[in-house]
Amino acid sequence: MRVRWLSFPVLILALAIVSPPAADAQERGYPFSFKNFSIELYGGYSNLNPGDLNGNADYEEAYLQFYYVQRFDYFHSIYGDNYTFENLRTGDERFKTINHGFPLGARIRYAISPTLSFSIGAQYLRGTQNSRSGMIVDVQDSSGSASSSPNLLTYEFENSGFGLSASAWLLQAGAHFGWDVGSKFRVEIYFVGGPMFARCRFNSERHSTMTDQTGFRSENVASFEMNGSATGASAELGGQIRLKTVRFLDIFLEGSFAFSEASGLRGPGSSQTIYEDSNTGQNVSSDSWNRQWSIPVSDVKTAWGRFRASQAGNASDFIFGSKRFVLSLSRFQLKAGIAVRL
Repeated sequence: MRVRWLSFPVLILALAIVSPPAADAQERGYPFSFKNFSIELYGGYSNLNPGDLNGNADYEEAYLQFYYVQRFDYFHSIYGDNYTFENLRTGDERFKTINHGFPLGARIRYAISPTLSFSIGAQYLRGTQNSRSGMIVDVQDSSGSASSSPNLLTYEFENSGFGLSASAWLLQAGAHFGWDVGSKFRVEIYFVGGPMFARCRFNSERHSTMTDQTGFRSENVASFEMNGSATGASAELGGQIRLKTVRFLDIFLEGSFAFSEASGLRGPGSSQTIYEDSNTGQNVSSDSWNRQWSIPVSDVKTAWGRFRASQAGNASDFIFGSKRFVLSLSRFQLKAGIAVRL
Protein backbone atom coordinates (compact mmCIF):
# COMPACT_ATOMS: atom_id res chain seq x y z
CA MET A 1 0.00 0.00 0.00
CA ARG A 2 1.46 3.32 -1.04
CA VAL A 3 0.85 5.12 2.23
CA ARG A 4 3.10 2.72 4.13
CA TRP A 5 6.13 4.07 2.33
CA LEU A 6 5.31 7.60 3.47
CA SER A 7 6.10 6.83 7.12
CA PHE A 8 9.90 6.98 6.85
CA PRO A 9 10.14 10.31 4.96
CA VAL A 10 7.51 11.78 7.29
CA LEU A 11 9.62 10.87 10.32
CA ILE A 12 12.77 12.29 8.72
CA LEU A 13 10.94 15.50 7.82
CA ALA A 14 9.61 15.82 11.35
CA LEU A 15 13.06 15.44 12.87
CA ALA A 16 14.54 17.94 10.42
CA ILE A 17 11.88 20.49 11.32
CA VAL A 18 11.89 20.10 15.06
CA SER A 19 15.58 19.63 15.88
CA PRO A 20 16.84 23.23 15.48
CA PRO A 21 13.93 24.83 17.39
CA ALA A 22 14.23 22.18 20.10
CA ALA A 23 17.89 22.93 20.69
CA ASP A 24 17.23 26.67 20.85
CA ALA A 25 14.16 26.25 23.07
CA GLN A 26 16.02 24.23 25.64
CA GLU A 27 18.60 27.01 26.06
CA ARG A 28 15.97 29.43 27.33
CA GLY A 29 13.57 27.14 29.11
CA TYR A 30 11.02 27.98 31.79
CA PRO A 31 11.55 27.01 35.42
CA PHE A 32 9.22 24.23 36.49
CA SER A 33 5.71 25.40 37.36
CA PHE A 34 2.22 23.89 37.31
CA LYS A 35 1.18 26.94 35.32
CA ASN A 36 3.09 25.49 32.38
CA PHE A 37 0.59 22.61 32.12
CA SER A 38 -2.45 22.72 29.86
CA ILE A 39 -5.17 20.26 28.86
CA GLU A 40 -6.41 19.99 25.28
CA LEU A 41 -9.68 18.39 24.16
CA TYR A 42 -10.48 17.98 20.47
CA GLY A 43 -12.64 16.28 17.88
CA GLY A 44 -12.70 16.23 14.11
CA TYR A 45 -13.02 14.46 10.81
CA SER A 46 -10.81 12.04 8.88
CA ASN A 47 -11.22 10.77 5.31
CA LEU A 48 -10.57 7.15 6.28
CA ASN A 49 -10.24 4.45 3.65
CA PRO A 50 -9.21 1.07 5.15
CA GLY A 51 -8.70 -0.54 1.74
CA ASP A 52 -8.31 -4.19 2.75
CA LEU A 53 -11.48 -4.09 4.85
CA ASN A 54 -13.40 -2.03 2.28
CA GLY A 55 -12.63 -4.73 -0.28
CA ASN A 56 -15.45 -6.77 1.29
CA ALA A 57 -18.00 -4.29 -0.06
CA ASP A 58 -16.48 -4.60 -3.54
CA TYR A 59 -16.60 -8.40 -3.20
CA GLU A 60 -20.28 -8.39 -2.22
CA GLU A 61 -21.14 -6.11 -5.13
CA ALA A 62 -19.25 -8.39 -7.54
CA TYR A 63 -21.06 -11.43 -6.07
CA LEU A 64 -24.45 -9.81 -6.63
CA GLN A 65 -23.65 -8.83 -10.21
CA PHE A 66 -22.22 -12.25 -11.08
CA TYR A 67 -25.03 -14.42 -9.73
CA TYR A 68 -28.02 -12.14 -10.33
CA VAL A 69 -27.15 -10.20 -13.50
CA GLN A 70 -24.44 -11.94 -15.54
CA ARG A 71 -26.01 -15.33 -14.93
CA PHE A 72 -29.33 -14.39 -16.52
CA ASP A 73 -27.70 -12.35 -19.26
CA TYR A 74 -25.83 -15.49 -20.28
CA PHE A 75 -28.93 -17.70 -20.59
CA HIS A 76 -30.80 -14.97 -22.45
CA SER A 77 -27.89 -14.71 -24.92
CA ILE A 78 -28.22 -18.46 -25.60
CA TYR A 79 -32.02 -18.93 -25.72
CA GLY A 80 -33.11 -15.48 -26.81
CA ASP A 81 -36.85 -14.86 -26.41
CA ASN A 82 -37.28 -18.32 -24.89
CA TYR A 83 -35.49 -17.05 -21.81
CA THR A 84 -36.31 -13.53 -20.68
CA PHE A 85 -35.98 -11.78 -17.33
CA GLU A 86 -36.45 -8.53 -15.49
CA ASN A 87 -34.37 -7.51 -12.51
CA LEU A 88 -34.94 -4.83 -9.90
CA ARG A 89 -32.28 -3.50 -7.54
CA THR A 90 -33.54 -3.06 -3.98
CA GLY A 91 -32.16 -1.07 -1.06
CA ASP A 92 -28.87 0.78 -1.51
CA GLU A 93 -27.46 1.36 -4.97
CA ARG A 94 -24.15 -0.23 -3.94
CA PHE A 95 -22.60 -1.87 -0.92
CA LYS A 96 -20.97 0.96 0.99
CA THR A 97 -17.33 1.34 2.02
CA ILE A 98 -15.93 3.22 5.01
CA ASN A 99 -14.96 6.66 3.72
CA HIS A 100 -14.75 8.77 6.86
CA GLY A 101 -14.16 8.61 10.58
CA PHE A 102 -14.24 10.85 13.62
CA PRO A 103 -11.16 11.28 15.83
CA LEU A 104 -11.72 12.31 19.45
CA GLY A 105 -8.87 12.94 21.84
CA ALA A 106 -7.28 14.60 24.80
CA ARG A 107 -3.71 15.45 25.73
CA ILE A 108 -1.76 17.04 28.53
CA ARG A 109 0.94 19.48 27.51
CA TYR A 110 3.83 20.97 29.42
CA ALA A 111 5.61 24.06 28.09
CA ILE A 112 9.34 24.00 28.77
CA SER A 113 10.00 27.23 26.87
CA PRO A 114 8.08 29.86 24.87
CA THR A 115 8.45 27.74 21.73
CA LEU A 116 8.60 24.12 22.88
CA SER A 117 6.07 21.86 24.64
CA PHE A 118 5.85 18.14 25.21
CA SER A 119 2.60 16.19 25.42
CA ILE A 120 1.07 12.85 26.24
CA GLY A 121 -2.44 11.92 25.24
CA ALA A 122 -4.90 9.46 23.78
CA GLN A 123 -7.07 9.50 20.69
CA TYR A 124 -10.02 7.34 19.68
CA LEU A 125 -10.79 6.91 16.00
CA ARG A 126 -13.74 5.03 14.52
CA GLY A 127 -15.31 4.53 11.11
CA THR A 128 -18.36 2.40 10.30
CA GLN A 129 -20.58 1.71 7.32
CA ASN A 130 -23.73 -0.38 7.02
CA SER A 131 -25.56 -1.43 3.86
CA ARG A 132 -28.78 -3.18 2.92
CA SER A 133 -28.96 -4.11 -0.74
CA GLY A 134 -30.25 -6.83 -3.03
CA MET A 135 -32.04 -7.75 -6.24
CA ILE A 136 -35.29 -9.36 -7.44
CA VAL A 137 -35.19 -11.26 -10.74
CA ASP A 138 -38.36 -12.48 -12.52
CA VAL A 139 -37.65 -15.12 -15.18
CA GLN A 140 -39.79 -16.55 -17.97
CA ASP A 141 -38.12 -19.74 -19.16
CA SER A 142 -39.43 -21.64 -22.19
CA SER A 143 -36.08 -23.08 -23.21
CA GLY A 144 -36.79 -26.63 -22.00
CA SER A 145 -40.56 -26.70 -22.04
CA ALA A 146 -42.61 -28.58 -24.63
CA SER A 147 -45.77 -26.68 -23.68
CA SER A 148 -46.62 -23.16 -24.69
CA SER A 149 -46.56 -21.98 -21.06
CA PRO A 150 -43.15 -20.84 -19.81
CA ASN A 151 -41.77 -21.63 -16.40
CA LEU A 152 -42.13 -18.58 -14.17
CA LEU A 153 -39.35 -18.25 -11.63
CA THR A 154 -38.57 -15.51 -9.11
CA TYR A 155 -35.13 -15.17 -7.54
CA GLU A 156 -34.62 -12.81 -4.62
CA PHE A 157 -31.37 -11.84 -2.94
CA GLU A 158 -30.75 -9.39 -0.15
CA ASN A 159 -27.87 -8.80 2.23
CA SER A 160 -29.77 -7.16 5.05
CA GLY A 161 -26.94 -7.09 7.58
CA PHE A 162 -23.82 -6.01 5.70
CA GLY A 163 -21.53 -3.97 7.94
CA LEU A 164 -17.92 -2.83 8.20
CA SER A 165 -16.31 -1.30 11.27
CA ALA A 166 -12.78 -0.14 12.11
CA SER A 167 -11.64 1.55 15.31
CA ALA A 168 -8.49 2.24 17.28
CA TRP A 169 -7.15 3.69 20.50
CA LEU A 170 -3.92 5.61 19.96
CA LEU A 171 -1.58 6.49 22.81
CA GLN A 172 0.51 9.47 21.75
CA ALA A 173 3.56 11.32 23.01
CA GLY A 174 4.98 14.22 21.09
CA ALA A 175 6.62 17.58 20.70
CA HIS A 176 4.97 20.91 19.77
CA PHE A 177 6.78 23.97 18.45
CA GLY A 178 4.99 27.30 18.32
CA TRP A 179 5.43 31.02 17.83
CA ASP A 180 3.16 33.88 18.85
CA VAL A 181 1.75 36.05 16.08
CA GLY A 182 0.70 39.25 17.80
CA SER A 183 -1.03 39.11 21.16
CA LYS A 184 -3.93 36.81 20.20
CA PHE A 185 -2.68 34.23 17.70
CA ARG A 186 -0.14 31.45 17.78
CA VAL A 187 0.98 28.99 15.09
CA GLU A 188 2.43 25.58 15.86
CA ILE A 189 3.77 22.46 14.25
CA TYR A 190 3.75 19.15 16.06
CA PHE A 191 4.79 15.55 15.82
CA VAL A 192 3.19 12.81 17.94
CA GLY A 193 3.38 9.04 17.84
CA GLY A 194 2.95 5.84 19.79
CA PRO A 195 1.21 2.46 19.83
CA MET A 196 -2.18 1.84 18.26
CA PHE A 197 -4.67 -0.73 19.57
CA ALA A 198 -6.85 -1.51 16.56
CA ARG A 199 -10.01 -3.51 16.00
CA CYS A 200 -12.14 -4.33 12.97
CA ARG A 201 -15.40 -6.15 12.34
CA PHE A 202 -17.21 -7.55 9.33
CA ASN A 203 -20.76 -8.90 9.38
CA SER A 204 -23.03 -10.16 6.63
CA GLU A 205 -26.48 -11.73 6.38
CA ARG A 206 -27.46 -13.03 2.95
CA HIS A 207 -31.06 -14.04 2.21
CA SER A 208 -31.65 -15.86 -1.08
CA THR A 209 -34.94 -17.40 -2.22
CA MET A 210 -36.38 -19.06 -5.33
CA THR A 211 -40.07 -19.62 -6.06
CA ASP A 212 -41.85 -21.04 -9.11
CA GLN A 213 -45.40 -21.02 -10.45
CA THR A 214 -46.25 -24.31 -8.70
CA GLY A 215 -45.68 -22.76 -5.28
CA PHE A 216 -42.36 -24.47 -4.61
CA ARG A 217 -40.06 -22.27 -2.57
CA SER A 218 -36.48 -22.66 -1.35
CA GLU A 219 -34.75 -20.26 1.00
CA ASN A 220 -31.18 -19.94 2.25
CA VAL A 221 -30.01 -17.59 5.01
CA ALA A 222 -26.24 -17.35 5.55
CA SER A 223 -24.93 -15.07 8.29
CA PHE A 224 -21.32 -14.28 9.23
CA GLU A 225 -19.62 -12.22 11.89
CA MET A 226 -15.83 -11.81 12.07
CA ASN A 227 -13.74 -9.74 14.47
CA GLY A 228 -10.06 -8.92 14.68
CA SER A 229 -7.68 -6.98 16.89
CA ALA A 230 -3.96 -6.20 16.93
CA THR A 231 -1.41 -3.67 18.12
CA GLY A 232 0.15 -1.40 15.52
CA ALA A 233 1.95 1.93 15.33
CA SER A 234 0.86 5.48 14.71
CA ALA A 235 2.69 8.72 13.85
CA GLU A 236 1.13 12.09 13.13
CA LEU A 237 2.61 15.29 11.72
CA GLY A 238 0.52 18.44 11.67
CA GLY A 239 0.06 22.14 12.23
CA GLN A 240 -2.14 24.20 14.51
CA ILE A 241 -3.58 27.72 14.59
CA ARG A 242 -4.49 28.88 18.10
CA LEU A 243 -6.58 31.84 19.26
CA LYS A 244 -6.09 33.14 22.78
CA THR A 245 -9.52 34.07 24.12
CA VAL A 246 -9.18 34.63 27.87
CA ARG A 247 -6.31 34.16 30.29
CA PHE A 248 -6.84 30.41 30.79
CA LEU A 249 -8.63 29.31 27.59
CA ASP A 250 -7.54 28.96 23.94
CA ILE A 251 -9.38 27.55 20.94
CA PHE A 252 -7.57 25.93 18.04
CA LEU A 253 -7.83 24.38 14.60
CA GLU A 254 -5.35 21.84 13.32
CA GLY A 255 -4.70 19.69 10.30
CA SER A 256 -2.45 16.66 10.09
CA PHE A 257 -1.56 13.50 8.27
CA ALA A 258 -1.67 10.37 10.43
CA PHE A 259 0.18 7.20 9.57
CA SER A 260 -1.62 4.41 11.46
CA GLU A 261 -1.45 0.72 10.58
CA ALA A 262 -1.83 -2.67 12.21
CA SER A 263 -1.26 -6.13 10.76
CA GLY A 264 -1.56 -9.66 12.07
CA LEU A 265 -5.11 -9.09 13.31
CA ARG A 266 -6.67 -12.09 14.98
CA GLY A 267 -10.05 -12.75 16.53
CA PRO A 268 -13.23 -14.80 16.80
CA GLY A 269 -15.77 -15.47 14.09
CA SER A 270 -19.01 -17.35 13.67
CA SER A 271 -21.41 -18.41 10.93
CA GLN A 272 -24.85 -19.91 10.61
CA THR A 273 -26.62 -21.26 7.54
CA ILE A 274 -30.34 -22.04 7.47
CA TYR A 275 -31.73 -23.85 4.41
CA GLU A 276 -35.40 -24.59 3.96
CA ASP A 277 -37.61 -25.65 1.06
CA SER A 278 -41.18 -26.80 0.52
CA ASN A 279 -40.24 -30.49 0.27
CA THR A 280 -37.47 -31.26 2.77
CA GLY A 281 -38.08 -28.78 5.58
CA GLN A 282 -35.35 -26.92 7.43
CA ASN A 283 -31.68 -27.67 7.93
CA VAL A 284 -29.41 -25.58 10.19
CA SER A 285 -25.61 -25.63 10.40
CA SER A 286 -23.26 -23.38 12.37
CA ASP A 287 -19.56 -22.94 13.04
CA SER A 288 -17.21 -20.78 15.12
CA TRP A 289 -13.45 -20.14 15.06
CA ASN A 290 -10.61 -17.91 16.18
CA ARG A 291 -8.02 -17.24 13.50
CA GLN A 292 -5.82 -14.62 11.90
CA TRP A 293 -7.27 -12.33 9.26
CA SER A 294 -6.14 -12.71 5.65
CA ILE A 295 -7.49 -12.01 2.15
CA PRO A 296 -8.10 -15.30 0.31
CA VAL A 297 -9.16 -15.26 -3.34
CA SER A 298 -12.38 -16.96 -4.44
CA ASP A 299 -12.14 -18.62 -7.83
CA VAL A 300 -15.37 -20.23 -9.05
CA LYS A 301 -16.07 -21.41 -12.61
CA THR A 302 -19.65 -21.63 -13.84
CA ALA A 303 -21.45 -22.04 -17.14
CA TRP A 304 -21.78 -18.29 -17.48
CA GLY A 305 -18.25 -17.29 -16.52
CA ARG A 306 -15.61 -17.18 -13.83
CA PHE A 307 -16.01 -15.45 -10.50
CA ARG A 308 -12.64 -14.39 -9.13
CA ALA A 309 -12.61 -11.93 -6.25
CA SER A 310 -11.01 -11.49 -2.83
CA GLN A 311 -12.69 -10.94 0.53
CA ALA A 312 -11.01 -10.25 3.86
CA GLY A 313 -11.86 -12.31 6.91
CA ASN A 314 -10.72 -15.01 9.30
CA ALA A 315 -13.07 -17.87 8.43
CA SER A 316 -10.22 -20.00 7.09
CA ASP A 317 -6.55 -20.53 7.87
CA PHE A 318 -4.00 -18.65 5.80
CA ILE A 319 -3.48 -20.52 2.55
CA PHE A 320 -1.04 -20.13 -0.31
CA GLY A 321 -2.15 -17.31 -2.59
CA SER A 322 -3.86 -15.34 0.17
CA LYS A 323 -2.83 -11.75 0.79
CA ARG A 324 -1.74 -10.34 4.13
CA PHE A 325 -4.50 -8.28 5.75
CA VAL A 326 -3.53 -4.81 6.97
CA LEU A 327 -5.88 -2.45 8.77
CA SER A 328 -4.80 1.00 7.60
CA LEU A 329 -6.27 4.08 9.26
CA SER A 330 -3.74 6.42 7.64
CA ARG A 331 -5.39 9.57 6.37
CA PHE A 332 -5.66 13.33 6.74
CA GLN A 333 -7.39 14.74 9.80
CA LEU A 334 -9.02 18.09 10.52
CA LYS A 335 -9.67 18.85 14.18
CA ALA A 336 -10.94 21.62 16.40
CA GLY A 337 -10.63 21.91 20.15
CA ILE A 338 -10.05 23.89 23.29
CA ALA A 339 -6.96 24.25 25.47
CA VAL A 340 -7.34 24.97 29.17
CA ARG A 341 -4.24 26.40 30.86
CA LEU A 342 -3.81 25.56 34.55
